[in-house]
Amino acid sequence: MIASPLPIWLKTRWVVAAAAGLALSVLFLSIVFLKYEQRNIQESGINRSQQIARLLEHSTTSDLSHVDALMRAVEEQVTKLPEVGQVPGIHAFLRDSVQGRPEFRSLSVLDAQGRILASSNPDIVAQRMDLGLLGNLPDKSESTVLTPLLAGRDLSDLMVPAAGGSASRVMPMVSRLDYSNSAPLLVIGLVNIDFFGRQYQVMVNDDKVQVGLASYAGNLLATTPNVARLPGDSLKDLPLFKEYLPNREMGRYVGASMDNPKALVAFQTSRRWPLVLLVEQPYAQAMHSLGDFVSWTLSGIAFAWTLIAFLTYLATRSLDQYSEVNAQLLLAAEAVSENEARYLAVLESSMDGILTFDWQLRILAANAAALHIFGRDSQAMVGCRISDLLDTKGLLEDPAALGRTQVNGAYVPQLNRRMETRGLRTDGQSFAAELAFVPLRLGGEIVFTATVRDISGQKAAEAEKSALLGNYRALAADLARQTVVLEEMRQRELEIGTRIQQSLLSALPTQHMPGFWLSSYNQSSKGIDGDFVEIVQLGDYCMDIIAGDVMGKGVPAALMGAATKLQFSRSIAELLAADEQRAEPPEPRTIVSSVHRAMTPHLQALEAFVTLTYVRIDSVRNTLTWVGCGHEEPLVIGLGGAVTALGNQHPPLGVLDDDQYVQHVVPFGPGDSVFLCSDGASDAIKADGERVGRDAINVAISRLVQSCSTPAAALHVLRKEMFPAGVQINDDLTMVLLMRPQEVRALARCELPAAFTALRTMRQFVTEQLTIAGIGEDEAALLEVACAEVFTNILRHASGLLPHAPIELMARRTPGELVLEFIHIGEAFSPPDEVRETNFAEFPEGGFG
Repeated sequence: MIASPLPIWLKTRWVVAAAAGLALSVLFLSIVFLKYEQRNIQESGINRSQQIARLLEHSTTSDLSHVDALMRAVEEQVTKLPEVGQVPGIHAFLRDSVQGRPEFRSLSVLDAQGRILASSNPDIVAQRMDLGLLGNLPDKSESTVLTPLLAGRDLSDLMVPAAGGSASRVMPMVSRLDYSNSAPLLVIGLVNIDFFGRQYQVMVNDDKVQVGLASYAGNLLATTPNVARLPGDSLKDLPLFKEYLPNREMGRYVGASMDNPKALVAFQTSRRWPLVLLVEQPYAQAMHSLGDFVSWTLSGIAFAWTLIAFLTYLATRSLDQYSEVNAQLLLAAEAVSENEARYLAVLESSMDGILTFDWQLRILAANAAALHIFGRDSQAMVGCRISDLLDTKGLLEDPAALGRTQVNGAYVPQLNRRMETRGLRTDGQSFAAELAFVPLRLGGEIVFTATVRDISGQKAAEAEKSALLGNYRALAADLARQTVVLEEMRQRELEIGTRIQQSLLSALPTQHMPGFWLSSYNQSSKGIDGDFVEIVQLGDYCMDIIAGDVMGKGVPAALMGAATKLQFSRSIAELLAADEQRAEPPEPRTIVSSVHRAMTPHLQALEAFVTLTYVRIDSVRNTLTWVGCGHEEPLVIGLGGAVTALGNQHPPLGVLDDDQYVQHVVPFGPGDSVFLCSDGASDAIKADGERVGRDAINVAISRLVQSCSTPAAALHVLRKEMFPAGVQINDDLTMVLLMRPQEVRALARCELPAAFTALRTMRQFVTEQLTIAGIGEDEAALLEVACAEVFTNILRHASGLLPHAPIELMARRTPGELVLEFIHIGEAFSPPDEVRETNFAEFPEGGFG
């Protein structure tokens, strides 16, 4: 096949012309882009200048208004004096009014002749000042006025100018005071105009931005250090004073500025004073970033032009090569004939049967493999219909469709895909066959070539494989069901153990014994554990704490821990019932002995033991009595920081048969604390592989008890310090901290879980404390809402909350007053610069931020 000739218009010169036009288009678009970016940079810079001008105007007006308000206060005090200047305290009053105000130099009271009657600088009293330096003074009907800028720091500098001039400048602010029936007085405040320049520099904090403060008359009053012009210079030649003032209060333009022939300028007039703020950026500096865009754009133009040139070169080269390719096609046509011969050789050697048929389904040719598959010779095969050899029902039932394919290439769904069917051999035997046929143009007509494979052996293998796979899937499903059942059983066991842990071992019963604050924390190593803590209140002044650890882990340990707690309750009940007339509760050693006698035979039979510590706090005798049985030693922390370890007197329960137990007593008064923990705390492994150790825990809790005012805060800060991320806790961990505060009558505490479910408990506590404090109903309702908002804000917005750490609510009461304090472990809060609008539908419980 020889290639067709090219269109007459497709010539090399037209390709070059099109490339040149495209290159010019790239240049034009680049220029438009740079103009657009220049406009954006200019608009952004001048918008920023305008925002800064508004901010600085607000600050300047506020500072001057504060000075004016101070002068009004001075006028009010002066009118109360019998005669200005004869009251010794007037000078100190003026000095105290000025002191600590950097925007103020001095404050003085003068009569109409300029004689100084009183001043924050008493050294200049009775001197005279030339009032002509101040320009137009206010008459009776005028308010405070600003007078022209003067050099100096005080009225003394204005009366006797310093040699060589003064580097400091002030702007007098003058108000008139009609004092009794005598001649009017003048109150003069010297505004430190240099203060505003420094303030502008701090607020802007950008060397590229220049700020100036000028009067309506066009005199420069104050500037940032990066402005070359000096205060006192005239700015009347600027467009601001020629075109905009006094008709406009604010505006912006690109033009001449204080130091530059061209700058981005924004101005804002004061709302009250005849002053105007100028904020400008030199045009060259503002447009500096445009250079990067220019560089990138030029690089892009160069790249685009290079690409266009390269593509033009390829196109022209292709046109030149086209004629050469056409000549080569002539040679290829000759090679086709040779390929046909080779194709026939390949056809005959194919292992698949190949049939050629026309659109009427008549077989035109068949290779040797096809003759073998169907068991026919060539004469019997050629001329018969393909439906005599293959079941074509549903595959080739529409010869008209094949005819249309021959005429116009219409689509037939069965073409170009493999299909499974049944074949029929000469002996009548049926077999599974795979069929695929495609159209082929020969001599101007379309014929179809079908590829046939005998897949009966493959089908048998697939059936066997399917049977084996079915058996495997049945076995896998059965195994999966058994795994699910085992997992459900294990999960059910874990849930039961967890409930035991929460209801019988870890949860502390509510105790209302006044004068004691108690907090605890439990962390199991396997979801449940055998650590247990029990609180027993025997009478109005005794509190018993029982902390224990059962040998082992998991559900068995949890059950044994629950049994131990139950035995303590039973033994105490039996001892109380045996002697109902006793005035004092049973001694700790008696209780532990009773539990030992009841449990030791069972523990020995189970080859188990229980370590425990029994502690009794007596608030009347101010004593702590304890019995230790192999448990971690409790720690008593005194008011002054003294530490006492309560040692073990006995081995764990279940080790020995001896039931003679001893107890010891130490003082325990207001301000003292006691800390108990299990060996899971000291046996924890740090990231470096070393144990945390009990010594480190003792030092930390001793320090925290002194620095934290509540037990939960001290206990959970200890967790945060001793057990951060990376510390491996291999055993069950239980910690208890009891504090005896020095002052309890007007102090109440409530420990709340960090969850919204605690809102009800929190409100009940607040309501109770409001009632006790005698707070009015309206104030109480507002305070209750505020407490709910604080609590929900902590839950929603506080950062760095320690998991499982509670929130403590402290109430301090005085007659007619209630102070509520929320304490939680977290990071310090920094208010955001901008507060987003609250969607109240998202916060039904509170916590609006």
